[in-house]
Amino acid sequence: MDTTAIKDLIAYLETVNLAEVTIKVADIEISVKKYASPVISTPLPAAINPIRIDTTTNIAAPAIAPVVASKPEIDSTKTVIIKSPMIGTFYRRPSPDKPLFVQVGDKIQKGQVVCMVEAMKLFNEIQAEISGTIVKVLIEDNAAVQYEQELFVIALD
Repeated sequence: MDTTAIKDLIAYLETVNLAEVTIKVADIEISVKKYASPVISTPLPAAINPIRIDTTTNIAAPAIAPVVASKPEIDSTKTVIIKSPMIGTFYRRPSPDKPLFVQVGDKIQKGQVVCMVEAMKLFNEIQAEISGTIVKVLIEDNAAVQYEQELFVIALD
């Protein structure tokens, strides 16, 4: 078997959906295998790479500055989270030229509209299930929301 026949065999293998072919002519046997393209992995950016601590030299990971709270801690036993009942787009106001439904510090009543979630061109009003005070808004206006994503923290009165 000459090299031209071997090259033709390799070219043929590239055009068909075979991973391996073996040809035996007289006392010569040739086996050609096609391997998948190698996977090239790139390292993650430094911001995503986990911090590694070298225990042999006793070098600790860089210190992370504590987050300073601008408001006193909220008793989580006296708060309720309002979650999105659907996937969609979160809106804090009924239209761009209207005021916000609620703001941090507002007292709300059960049944009061606190935001809207647009799903498939339908605007769904989200109502408070309890009365209380808006403590925190957990999502930006016009942001995409997932089912059960937390939207507001409400302090019970």
